[in-house]
Amino acid sequence: MKNKKCLLNLILALCLCLALAAPAWAADSILSTNFSVSEIQSYFADEQILDNNVEFVENGIEKTVISQDIMTLTENQPPIAELQVVVLNPESMINGSFTTETQLAWLWSYNGENFTYDPDGDGIADMRIGGISNSDIIGTVGEIGFVTQFQEAGQYVLTFQVQDTKGAWSNIAQYAFIIEPADGNTRPVCQIGYSSDNVLAGSPLVISWANSTDPDSDDYIDKIGGIVIKDGVTTPLTNYIVLSESNYCALSFEEAGQYEIWFHIADNHNAWSNWVIFTVTVNVADLQEVKVYGVYEQTSTDAWWVDNDRAKTYDAEPSWEEAEYLAEQCGSHNFPSSLPKKIVGASDFSVSGKLVSETGEPLANTSVRITMSLVSGGKIDKIVYTNSNGEFSYRPGATQFWLDTGFYPDKDAIDHLAVGNSNTHFIRYSRYTGTNYLWPTTVKVEAGGDTYSENVTCIVGYRKNPTIGNLYYTGSIWAKW
Repeated sequence: MKNKKCLLNLILALCLCLALAAPAWAADSILSTNFSVSEIQSYFADEQILDNNVEFVENGIEKTVISQDIMTLTENQPPIAELQVVVLNPESMINGSFTTETQLAWLWSYNGENFTYDPDGDGIADMRIGGISNSDIIGTVGEIGFVTQFQEAGQYVLTFQVQDTKGAWSNIAQYAFIIEPADGNTRPVCQIGYSSDNVLAGSPLVISWANSTDPDSDDYIDKIGGIVIKDGVTTPLTNYIVLSESNYCALSFEEAGQYEIWFHIADNHNAWSNWVIFTVTVNVADLQEVKVYGVYEQTSTDAWWVDNDRAKTYDAEPSWEEAEYLAEQCGSHNFPSSLPKKIVGASDFSVSGKLVSETGEPLANTSVRITMSLVSGGKIDKIVYTNSNGEFSYRPGATQFWLDTGFYPDKDAIDHLAVGNSNTHFIRYSRYTGTNYLWPTTVKVEAGGDTYSENVTCIVGYRKNPTIGNLYYTGSIWAKW
């Protein structure tokens, strides 16, 4: 995200756009579907018989060959994958375009000519089809091909790959084509905008389809769908969605790299637009100079570090003498070795640091998340933003700290003389300063795919009038819980 202000303005503008209905997300799994021809041949008892003078399709299908990054062994050359296409019912076409009634025969061989073959003469052991659903295949052409008919109008990308009997895989033959509605409906036009083509890991990428249109006056955008391709692996776009509204969504990517995003929309007649394809680069930032402010109080002459759970097992009578007895029996003047040595508390808790790019440049207006889990489900979970120098800080102050923990609904509910949560294993007990309740936890700082963690002991509660075990001081006398 280039900057926070830009993102907020974009989201605000998108929220003002009106939509007839919130479109549903479609499960675009077909582009990652990959199945064997042998799996479908047994489903069809009837076979298409072709004449000896068929005409192969020359227009309307765009072919691309994707080379495989494989090591070619001199003793075994990989096979070559290719298909030729025949329209079985030309009368189904409208203005030269394929429709939802058009049946296409996809042939790897015809009249003794093999379009798919192995240069070494090895046999073809497996043929795999991708990019379409197996329900789009309605039959076979003997042992030389298969037949498709697509029920949904839209843009399709069919892939074909074969393997020889020695285990080598071919190139991937890719065929892009469009299926128009047979009923005269017009497919929608997908127009998208996105917040940036360069984002940080964990930061939002906003995609809007608010400017998409449908030429048919009574139609509206009913469904949306997409996929994401990274390092050759295809996954549904819905895997990355962190926010979805009527005409925009926000994605978040946790890993650095190049992400190819495919996006399309459908109208209320289930006719899909062409794919809109764009690439986003996700970068990882570097957290530097992170500091969590705390104090170290390893020994104390006037205070006790007490195992309060153990102290509660004593049947002590309410008095100063019994309270001091519990401190001596269940505590020590030395800080517990099982707790992290750095102590953080409400009055001076702070986290600061700096965020830079992979090249060392300061990253301005970038979100930084600071979290710290607390007792009884409490949690500090705050988002701060870097300044123009890439620096960030979180210094809530005592009142805001307690509000941020989630322990209190508002500041009026906070009594700083008896504050926070007392459900902890260890306490710091002093007859002069009161009781602090201690909780071991971790401060975590996350930004741009980088994470900093530090174990600390947090003071999650405080009582000015001391408590210990099952005893508490009222301000004038000791009493039992």
